Amino acid sequence: MNAGQRCPGYTSVSETLKEHESMMKTFKHYLDYIIEGGAVLAFIGMCLAILIQVFARYLFQYPTPWAEELSRFLNVWAVFLAAAWAAKKGSHITIRAILDRLPASWQRPLILVIDTVVSILLLAIFWGSITMMRSSYTMSSTALHIRMTYFYLALAIGSFAMLCYYLEGIISTLKQKR
Repeated sequence: MNAGQRCPGYTSVSETLKEHESMMKTFKHYLDYIIEGGAVLAFIGMCLAILIQVFARYLFQYPTPWAEELSRFLNVWAVFLAAAWAAKKGSHITIRAILDRLPASWQRPLILVIDTVVSILLLAIFWGSITMMRSSYTMSSTALHIRMTYFYLALAIGSFAMLCYYLEGIISTLKQKR
């Protein structure tokens, strides 16, 4: 084999990294789509369920217990998916009073520490939600007769998505030149 030739099936490190980066962009695209679309659909569904409840109760004098339960269920989904959406956009409330007073050379390391602590907390929340899903598998909701596991699934998906967005932020901060 000549000096410039490669072995068959050889993939360079840079080619492998480009493939992984492409896969991560595709994963992130679908994650964004699911999170944003899911949050909007859950919110619209919650509003419709509340509207049905109001009309049924006041116009027809017939309360619908499933509408109230559905609205609570969809509210949980909307909150956790929207929280992930806010994490993606960097829209969570932050108190920057101390950070802004620090020298620029200290701000980047402090941001990394804060994002790492938040990521650890999100990992703990994700793990706790998986535990709750396992323990609530046999329980069903009263009116809808839906397994409570789906209730906790919102927390698992939301915390996992937030974790992904925070890890992406950590990687981006590490790649920045000083």
